[in-house]
Amino acid sequence: MNRKARTRLIVAVGVLGAVLVAALIWYAVSASAGYYHVGQLNGALNGKQVKLSGRVVPGSLTRGADGVHFALEEDRPMSGPLPTVNVAYSGQMPASFSGNSLAIIVGKYLSGTNTVAATTLQTKCPSKYEAQASSPSAQPTP
Repeated sequence: MNRKARTRLIVAVGVLGAVLVAALIWYAVSASAGYYHVGQLNGALNGKQVKLSGRVVPGSLTRGADGVHFALEEDRPMSGPLPTVNVAYSGQMPASFSGNSLAIIVGKYLSGTNTVAATTLQTKCPSKYEAQASSPSAQPTP
């Protein structure tokens, strides 16, 4: 192989490598889900993958042949009525999932029906973050 052919090969491999890296970065950014709270959902997110945090509305959980459906409401303090979104999920349910659970879901938001078609469902454990009560032995005795 002569010097000119070798230079062309090196340049071609370099350009191909740069294109491949750019494509992988673009795919990773476009496929990642943005993190939102229920009150932040809007029409601009229609059809997009979202990671959503909220509280399951007590009494909204229904089970059917196609999975579970429930409503998720804003979990941050707000004035006025709390915004809600409907969730459809057909995967395995976490053992700690119930009405009034804090949940994180990942799925596609459909603004026309105000529904998230969830592919992932996790529950938060609020007791994990609450202050531990002091032990009885730490209490002063009268």
